[in-house]
Amino acid sequence: MFLNNTIQNFIEYGLYFEESHHNTISSNIIQHAIKIGIYLENSNHSSITKNYIKYKIACIRQISCDGNYITDNICIQISEPPYAYYLFLVLGTVIVISFFIVRRKRKRNN
Repeated sequence: MFLNNTIQNFIEYGLYFEESHHNTISSNIIQHAIKIGIYLENSNHSSITKNYIKYKIACIRQISCDGNYITDNICIQISEPPYAYYLFLVLGTVIVISFFIVRRKRKRNN
């Protein structure tokens, strides 16, 4: 049983079940799972209810599973900022640093 847990900042999966049967996964908070909030493979007859899941690729994924009961979960997909955001962030940082370096050199020369 996985009840009332907070799971954060996992690289791939918030919760991962393989060949695990008759589980109760309920009322958990799973945040910032890089790939999938809850992943089940060959895991049958589990109850997955009332979880709050923030994910990037999939909220709940089942592979070769039978008889799982999945209901009343809140799934929110997280999107990453566009790559242009990172480009502007890096360029902006370089411009600001360059400005201070040039300013410092001008002060030394005066």
